[in-house]
Amino acid sequence: SKKRYKIEDEDDDEDDDEDDDEDDSDDVSESGASPMEPAPVPPEAPMPPAAPMPPAAPMPPAAPTPTPVDPAVELQNLYNTKVKAIIDARCATCHASTSPRLTTFDLNKSAASKASSAVNNGSMPLGSALSAADKAALVDFYSRLSKLP
Repeated sequence: SKKRYKIEDEDDDEDDDEDDDEDDSDDVSESGASPMEPAPVPPEAPMPPAAPMPPAAPMPPAAPTPTPVDPAVELQNLYNTKVKAIIDARCATCHASTSPRLTTFDLNKSAASKASSAVNNGSMPLGSALSAADKAALVDFYSRLSKLP
């Protein structure tokens, strides 16, 4: 004793009542399920909570920003590491006691302009010429030193 109900399409006419006894695919059983519809799927079981993520690896420290070097400090270092040895070997014989005295960084600073010119034009040192490398080092040092306040 199954009751059947006809689902009418929008374009069906009302005069189609005589088709009620036919076995149509539009028939619906008492349960409300159409024979052509798939069976309802049971809801999925809830997902278990996700495992906690391990802590992220620490970021490497940013590269340090180079600190600008004070030109006076840079030239003092150049004097101590390179220029003093050239002056001691080639200039100190005369300029340890004769003006301009070139025995310290500060004394070289006060004579920088004159010393730069004399080395650059070849009038100093007296006697023999400097090697090209020594001359370039002294000219660079004295020209930069003469620009310091």
